[in-house]
Amino acid sequence: MKKGQLIFLVIISLTAWAGLLLQLYIMPKQNGFLRAAEEFFSYFTVLSNLLAALYATLKLFGWWKNPGAAGAILSGAICSYITIVAVVYHTLLSKLWNPAGIFFIADQLLHTVVPVLFVLFWFLYARTGLLQWKHALLFLIFPVCYIIYTIAHGELSGFYPYPFINVGQLGYSAALQNTAGLVVVFLVAGCIVIGLDKSRQNQKQVFAK
Repeated sequence: MKKGQLIFLVIISLTAWAGLLLQLYIMPKQNGFLRAAEEFFSYFTVLSNLLAALYATLKLFGWWKNPGAAGAILSGAICSYITIVAVVYHTLLSKLWNPAGIFFIADQLLHTVVPVLFVLFWFLYARTGLLQWKHALLFLIFPVCYIIYTIAHGELSGFYPYPFINVGQLGYSAALQNTAGLVVVFLVAGCIVIGLDKSRQNQKQVFAK
């Protein structure tokens, strides 16, 4: 493993786990820890950062040495998810509140620092040439399952982690339109990641000649 890659994995692991633990710590617990943990794992931001943390940790300790195409699909998918986390937050959600102190630190770690680090790591060190356009559909499995879970969980608990999917306030028609738009965004993000992967592979082939 290259030194730069090792450094990236260490920093991603530390910042992602720190951000997740800090976010769990500051979650409102007036309804008990179990309810706080349930709501904590209902955020796509948390799940995406958890995927990034697990991926970096597994790679760092050598528990996943030769993942092949599966590893390329997973890292590409995480790259698209974590990018959307940053873009959606900074373009839409950041306007809804103004965190300070420890809330600001957790907020920036999960929505800015980890996404930037993971995207840079993927661009610099991820293995190229293994992603195909059809894999963009595989990238959709996780967000689509998340959307289905969120709507079902919200129907039972009344808790919706994001305003654009809040069926209780928007109604099913508007919420489903928003989620359909999100699926398109995820598909586009996946295609961009795959396009970048193919571009990187072409550049390597040019320089190898």
